[in-house]
Amino acid sequence: MTPRSVSSTTGYRLAAMPSSRSACVAGAAALLTVGTSHALDWSNTPSFMVGAQEDSNLHMQIPELAHPIGSATLLASTAVLGVNERLQFHFVPQINAVRYDDPLEPRRNDASADAGVQVQGERQTWSAGAGYSRDGTLDSELESLGFSAVNVTREQSSIRGGWTRRAERGAYDASASAVRVDYAETLFSPFRDYNDQSLTAGYTRYTNERSSWHFGLTHMEVASDAGRVTTVSEDLRARWSHTFSPALYAQFGVGILSATTKELGDRLERTSPAVDFAVERSWPYWQFAANGGRSLEPDGRGTVLRQDTVTVGFTRRLAAHLSVGANWTEGRNATLGVQFDRDYSAQSVSMGWSFKRRWTLDATLQQRSEQYSFRPETSGTVYQVSVAYRGN
Repeated sequence: MTPRSVSSTTGYRLAAMPSSRSACVAGAAALLTVGTSHALDWSNTPSFMVGAQEDSNLHMQIPELAHPIGSATLLASTAVLGVNERLQFHFVPQINAVRYDDPLEPRRNDASADAGVQVQGERQTWSAGAGYSRDGTLDSELESLGFSAVNVTREQSSIRGGWTRRAERGAYDASASAVRVDYAETLFSPFRDYNDQSLTAGYTRYTNERSSWHFGLTHMEVASDAGRVTTVSEDLRARWSHTFSPALYAQFGVGILSATTKELGDRLERTSPAVDFAVERSWPYWQFAANGGRSLEPDGRGTVLRQDTVTVGFTRRLAAHLSVGANWTEGRNATLGVQFDRDYSAQSVSMGWSFKRRWTLDATLQQRSEQYSFRPETSGTVYQVSVAYRGN
């Protein structure tokens, strides 16, 4: 099993520099000692997971090159929380070690950490945070562009900040973030180091106690280190949310996406409509969820891609501590340039058993496939089993 690293994905990101990260951490420390009338109540929640996995096509290669590879994983983390009436602080470090039974696969010893602080006022809320992760492109869920056959060490550092002001019938919000991504190998791989800068502003209008509208604008700039590729994009969206009952919730949004990519003097402009949705429904023993939509996301070339996804899933509680579930995902990544598109899908069934207080046993069977324009469709099957412990 290959768990995912802790990462921070806030609506907007600005080019992260070492001095900026230091200033953010110093500011968070200052917030812990200023403006609080009571001491923080501290808690620490350790957790760990050990798991095993067999993948029939780990690198999603063509059938002639595919072969099964097994792996073992150890993941450990702790969540340090400090809370009082006005302030919340968290620090979550994590380590993740993966060993493969194929000697050609490198051993991975990855790590990540995230820290953040939130200050609550009478009508305003301020937040700030920073994150770091080190993993491989084979394991990272952040590399949605693909290139699965290449396993390159990936480091990401980020800072973020946010503000919310509550009004009589709504709320205003703004946020900014900065992401810096570095790859250990860029000369003989498709990846490029890049900076990702984003800024967002929005307004939520509460029409009644069950319904609301949110109007938001996102501006994002992604640039590779060499400056050969720079993409500026905007996402303008309106989203309606409604709680029909305690057991039924729905959300629907419409908008427009635009992106301008400059590469070696060439300029490419694209505009497309965007739709997103989410539905959640629960019954005494069943839970159903579906979501999907179109968005713009940074990719490993130092530009952005247009991502369309639909996910449907359900869980069934068989006993007080035993449940089963199934998930289905279909997606398409369209690069905003002279590259290629990627279609992918995944279907999985899972079982979760809380066999003892704070202990769980999980098992998953997943079938996945992907299709590029330049090669035949590839597929693979993954078997996973894990035991996890979560403390108080």
